[in-house]
Amino acid sequence: EEERAVREAAAEAEKRLADEVERQATKARLAEAAAAQAEEDRRVGAFEAKYQKLPVGMDSEAILDLNVALRMEEAAARQRADVESSVEALRFCCSRDELRLALRAMLIYVGQILRDPVDPNTRKIRSANTHFVQNIGRLEGGAALMQALGFEAQLM
Repeated sequence: EEERAVREAAAEAEKRLADEVERQATKARLAEAAAAQAEEDRRVGAFEAKYQKLPVGMDSEAILDLNVALRMEEAAARQRADVESSVEALRFCCSRDELRLALRAMLIYVGQILRDPVDPNTRKIRSANTHFVQNIGRLEGGAALMQALGFEAQLM
């Protein structure tokens, strides 16, 4: 009789614990959804605020140009965030010296593109390139950094 009462009490305590865990998980999911909605509202609000500042009498071509510019600005912000998160990931995956060498190499590659943006060769790095492999390619997260910069892995 006493053993049965102990088992029932344990089962009841386990049920209460499971219910509490489920409540906490639901709260976390709701908080995450609310944060995502707040970010979306902020982004949409910023976009609408820019449109509200349009001068009266703007023609449709000027509005289209502004729309393209706003989309490019949003894409640049997303790419900037991707690069920042890739660099942050590298910071955790490699030593300080490896990170410094990887960032120097990255700046060299980006600098070459900026110096000659028309030359398609500045936008290509062979995956077997010794400088690339030693400084970026061998690092966990190195490929992600290069993708965040706009490079694409291609099989030849």
